[in-house]
Amino acid sequence: MAACSGSGGGAIGSTTARSEFRVVRTEPVNGATIFLNDPIAIDFTSTVDVDSATLTTMTFQALDQNGVPVSELVTGNFSIGTTPGDASPGRRLLFVPRFATNNDFSDGGFKSGRTYLVQLIGGRANNLTTLRDTTGRGLTLPITFEFSTRDGTQPVQLYRNPKSGGPVRTGLDVTTTTDLQNVPLGLFGAPPLEIRLHFDQALNPNDGNVPVSFDVDPEVREESERGRVFLEYKDPVYDSPTDDQDFTWIPASVELERTTSTGATA
Repeated sequence: MAACSGSGGGAIGSTTARSEFRVVRTEPVNGATIFLNDPIAIDFTSTVDVDSATLTTMTFQALDQNGVPVSELVTGNFSIGTTPGDASPGRRLLFVPRFATNNDFSDGGFKSGRTYLVQLIGGRANNLTTLRDTTGRGLTLPITFEFSTRDGTQPVQLYRNPKSGGPVRTGLDVTTTTDLQNVPLGLFGAPPLEIRLHFDQALNPNDGNVPVSFDVDPEVREESERGRVFLEYKDPVYDSPTDDQDFTWIPASVELERTTSTGATA
């Protein structure tokens, strides 16, 4: 394995390099520290066949803070990006880690306080464990590099804030209708009514924020545990028509259905 430090050097411009499928650079560079929501970006000499990018052709080995290997599964998605300076996407392979959805941020694709050894597998193109370009060529030279993740327990320590300010709601859907002014009442025996709120960035998954652990059982539920995402209604008969604060809470179960680098859905 040859370490990739993020520099392609002069060899990339040679005739031999242009005729081969090689790595130009990696982000992060070898030895860097990243946030838990930072993608891994790898630039190549030619366009990447994203279907050949799997956790078999690009492997991750997690090490604890003592350098001891730990058995932890890295999860996430591969996609194609645009290499800086290119006019169109194709030569950049992105690995976006799965975002955490629990209170201690431990079920995401990357864990805090870890070092990860990344290996890109090269070799014969007909080998299903080889990363390939869109012409079918296998990666000429395998490489390995490493990076570390930030350590901490709070979101501000672990996650990069991609946008200033808090999340902005970008959409609202109700499963039983396309017209939000004519939503039918939910009846016993009818399919459950689901309301989806869409946001422009990932949400803090702590259930004090998005109350995914809230129990709607009337014998145990507490309004003080409803979190920061909840339903309420204003009764036109019994509520004061002049009091905007006179709303009644509706207990409801909440699920963080999607939380990614591009947004979230609750």
